[in-house]
Amino acid sequence: MKKLIIASIALFFVAITSVNAQAPTTAPAPVTNATEKAQPEKSAVKIEELPDAVKAAIASDDYKGWDVKAAFVIKGDKTYYEINFVKGTEVTIVNFDKNGKRVVA
Repeated sequence: MKKLIIASIALFFVAITSVNAQAPTTAPAPVTNATEKAQPEKSAVKIEELPDAVKAAIASDDYKGWDVKAAFVIKGDKTYYEINFVKGTEVTIVNFDKNGKRVVA
């Protein structure tokens, strides 16, 4: 009887370990961070297509002597316009909202 109990216990432990060693049949769902933000969309835009307020800001005395090299519209949580200015070898980037006010991106 003692041998039968020991054999049953041994068989029980073998069964338990083989069940735990099996791989899951379905792949776990990928972990995503709920706080991730969508990347903003950046598109080139012609100077003529900028809002009038942004064109007026570019033409102001603050940017006198600077030439506009490129303009982009950035669409994300907030939409704004990125203007690349050039003056000789100097380059600067200024962001404006649709009302022509400078914004920090």
